[in-house]
Amino acid sequence: MHSGGVGTGRGVNVIPVGDKEFLLTVTAGDAVHLSRETGPDETGGGAVPGWRLRPRRANARGRWRACNRAALAEPRWAKTTLCGRQWIAMANSDDGDAVDPGGEAFAPTCRRCLAIMDKLFPEPVIDDRLALIVQTITDTIAEHGYAEMRNVRGDQQATLRKQVRSALRQRTGYGLKALVHKSMVVFICEPAGSRSATSKTASSPAAARRPRASPRPRRPATCSPPCSTRRATGRPGPWPPAPPPGTRREQGRTRAVRDRPQVWPPPPGGAAAPLIDPAARTRNAPCPRG
Repeated sequence: MHSGGVGTGRGVNVIPVGDKEFLLTVTAGDAVHLSRETGPDETGGGAVPGWRLRPRRANARGRWRACNRAALAEPRWAKTTLCGRQWIAMANSDDGDAVDPGGEAFAPTCRRCLAIMDKLFPEPVIDDRLALIVQTITDTIAEHGYAEMRNVRGDQQATLRKQVRSALRQRTGYGLKALVHKSMVVFICEPAGSRSATSKTASSPAAARRPRASPRPRRPATCSPPCSTRRATGRPGPWPPAPPPGTRREQGRTRAVRDRPQVWPPPPGGAAAPLIDPAARTRNAPCPRG
């Protein structure tokens, strides 16, 4: 039987699981953990540290006077919890001590320890109606993206979530999120809900009465894509490709050389006017038109 605390006629605070017993222990945190019994070749420790069971300290604490000190000091427990933490003492080992300030502990609260302990129990018997329930939930999720099932027994919740997740993935290829609150299991699949809403909008009477937009005419062969027409020249078509590397380009001219009047072709018997005068440092009047 489970022993809820240490007192007169009581021993260690344990939980039996099948033919095994697990000690309720505490660490530096607030959670209550489980510690297993040691094997034949392992060195264990007592449920309560030995210094707490010394006569002087035990007599000072009224709760330790009539307890089974031999059972508390027996080194039969592993030094780490099921989740791998180093435990300090048995839960509710000392009244008012900082190790367990929250009072008596009757069950573990560490999720990892609980998950490991669940594997020690026999597999639950699957309900005969589970297949029909899974099919109904899968149809509801595929249509609305949401479903909830109430009054689900605790030993059936894990199997229900696993089978619904597998059935929905085979049917739609989507995953889902399963939330559990006491005896209610909620299934949420956002992609399925979005697809359902889209299909309903497309098949609604308002969408059927809406006139369809006329297709855009094809672009003529001479028309270039947007932002590629050379507006300066007025010629349609894409921009010419860049010149290959190494091709000499036109040399840039300064403003003075650009605005300097030029005479071309040169007069008969005269010298040709230079097109670029590097020595020009002043700006001349632009060449008159006409």
